Amino acid sequence: MRLRYPQLVDVALAASAPLPMMAKTVHPKQEFFEIVTVDYKAADERCPDIVRKGFSQLYSIVQTPGYQASVTETFKLCKQFDISQFNHLVGWARNAMLMMAMVDYPYPAEFMGKLPAWPVKHSCKMMLEEMDRSGNEMRALAVGAGLLYNGTDGTKSCFNIYDDFIECADITGCGTGPEAKAWDFQCCTEFQLATPSNNVTDMFPPLEWNLDIASKYCEANYKVSPDPVDASLNYCLLTSLRPVTSSSLTVF
Repeated sequence: MRLRYPQLVDVALAASAPLPMMAKTVHPKQEFFEIVTVDYKAADERCPDIVRKGFSQLYSIVQTPGYQASVTETFKLCKQFDISQFNHLVGWARNAMLMMAMVDYPYPAEFMGKLPAWPVKHSCKMMLEEMDRSGNEMRALAVGAGLLYNGTDGTKSCFNIYDDFIECADITGCGTGPEAKAWDFQCCTEFQLATPSNNVTDMFPPLEWNLDIASKYCEANYKVSPDPVDASLNYCLLTSLRPVTSSSLTVF
């Protein structure tokens, strides 16, 4: 509102408003995944490497005989794992790391799950402890990711990755429930969050995501096509009149 109607709104606090990211939708960058990686490195410089190697081991183990039982046991899955679930499991683990970075509050919260204060630091600590026990990065990744879905009370004996994580147009995560569906539709219309990961400047497996891929998803699910400049024009993110970088009295 401050960006759009500065003559009416004196000051604004934009909570979880990815407007600066949307200004780069036409030429997406890897910045989001880099920032999450920096968060985990700030907790402990060893953690990004554990996550990176954990994903790498997951990619490797599914190429070996008997991987089904190993992956099922490591990630404590409720149903026997098979290769058709591979991409969703990767998304499940990636989503956990991203969500905890986005809700890395200095106090316990239940916004996206029953999480402790500083969940990134807590997740990192859990991974380091698992490395001390088993020395296995994939197992450490599973433990660290499980914090988001099992919370601090740890009531789940196993994980149903299709209940815990729903793929959507926002690869940084939509959550679950009706509000997740609403955000998914909004990402197919107003907000295009096309930001890839590359496993070089970030700790996540390479993930291609662009407007063409998003458009196919949105057409299949909602019969709509994303407009890459709609939000930028509505919020004056790409114009010389009031670009987001020069807006005043707005905290992002």
